[in-house]
Amino acid sequence: MSSLVKVSPTMAKLIRDMGLEGVYITPSGPKDTVTKPDIDAAAAAKARDPVALVKSWLIDKELATEAEVKGIEKRVRKVVDEAVAKAKAATPPPPGELTRDIYVGKYEHPRMVNVGPGPQGGPA
Repeated sequence: MSSLVKVSPTMAKLIRDMGLEGVYITPSGPKDTVTKPDIDAAAAAKARDPVALVKSWLIDKELATEAEVKGIEKRVRKVVDEAVAKAKAATPPPPGELTRDIYVGKYEHPRMVNVGPGPQGGPA
């Protein structure tokens, strides 16, 4: 049996939301227990973080210094924080708006593709 590591409910939710396989949730205990291999998988996923990879690439290729990257991160964080504050302060949309303009699939308007003759030998 693998050793269990106790994590916060927030971290447990994050690990489950990441779709990591092998998450063990105790049948009688709290739903915030995951196995150590899951923690290792989360660390491996973090190592593949595209933002971290771009930052290290910029620094390794001497396209930016660490100070410049930190400055960029600081400006981006400010923009994100302002957008979050604006969204939180905004009036919620009416319930009818929550179900408008929801599209399933890759395209807003599904495209028809001619894949061969249709009925009576005409276009599909």
